[in-house]
Amino acid sequence: MRQKIMSAITLINQNNRLNFLNRRKEREFFSSFIKQGDLVFDVGANVGDKTAVFASLGARIVAIDPQKSCIAHLKNRFKNNDSIIIIETALGSSEGTAELYICEEVPTISTISEKWIEKGRFSNCHSWNQKDSIPITTLDNIISRFGIPKYIKIDVEGYEEEVIKGLTVPCELISFEYTKEFLEDAIHCLLYLETLGTCELNCSFGESMQLNFSEWTDKKDLISYLESVKDDTLWGDIYVKYRIQ
Repeated sequence: MRQKIMSAITLINQNNRLNFLNRRKEREFFSSFIKQGDLVFDVGANVGDKTAVFASLGARIVAIDPQKSCIAHLKNRFKNNDSIIIIETALGSSEGTAELYICEEVPTISTISEKWIEKGRFSNCHSWNQKDSIPITTLDNIISRFGIPKYIKIDVEGYEEEVIKGLTVPCELISFEYTKEFLEDAIHCLLYLETLGTCELNCSFGESMQLNFSEWTDKKDLISYLESVKDDTLWGDIYVKYRIQ
């Protein structure tokens, strides 16, 4: 029994150390983008792990998510932090309503995108057994309320293109999630974002917290690079940096 208890304590300590190292790595990565007082939009905030990192850097955050369970968690987690505003809504290309398909086993893959459910990497191993009618607003409307942010992080499980199309003004930095199976959608996002202003691009793999290009690049080189990776499970984030006058 003593050996089992000691083994459990060792495992907990190892997990705590790993979590600490991961949080430190995230802080170091995002500190190159986010400074004290910067306004950040966390679109698809979920349970607020990235929100917490942004807050630790002194950012003012608008955390946006349509899931009631996530909103309840966010409100409880950040109830004593006045720098975080929590909004219960989805974002899209226009105002309206939509059906949110909820995966109870893994709420992080709940989505508005039917294509994500039918053709995405989780389609054969998870089910979305609940639906909820939710409001949709746009990034432009959020900006009209809170101002142009320094950074917009978008992670909405296959609905990134629609969210991005609700933006008509650039901010200094935007990131959005991509997956190998829907790389064409990421290209569409880049084509639209290029219409908002002159920009440079970079990307990361998974939760590496490391940019893949030492020097920011253009759309042609970025797409060529991602297409060349022979890994069907590839995912990560694309970063779009604008030259703001």
